[in-house]
Amino acid sequence: MKSTEFIIEDADAVKRDCRPFLQQAHGLKVYRGINSGEHFLHKKARLGDRIPKDTSPRQHREFNHQFLTQFGENFRNGIFASGDDGIASNYGDVYSIYPIGEFKFLW
Repeated sequence: MKSTEFIIEDADAVKRDCRPFLQQAHGLKVYRGINSGEHFLHKKARLGDRIPKDTSPRQHREFNHQFLTQFGENFRNGIFASGDDGIASNYGDVYSIYPIGEFKFLW
């Protein structure tokens, strides 16, 4: 998911700031596992190059090139999330996340 910011589990802020996602999601929940003791509501998304956790840097660059060619975005530098909270739990404490404003996602 590519977004400049996202919100984690703040119902009032989600209703106010995440209208494009809510209109498109039709009730879909998106989860992210966060391995941190820190609780926060807003977090800036990664927009630059990221160091992949489970993929070699070479494969990461190749995937980004393919995503850019096919979809016009370097999705590998975005936010990784899942529609399955069980999968998200493999990466830390599970939170529902919502992109603020305009966003793009690859499902």
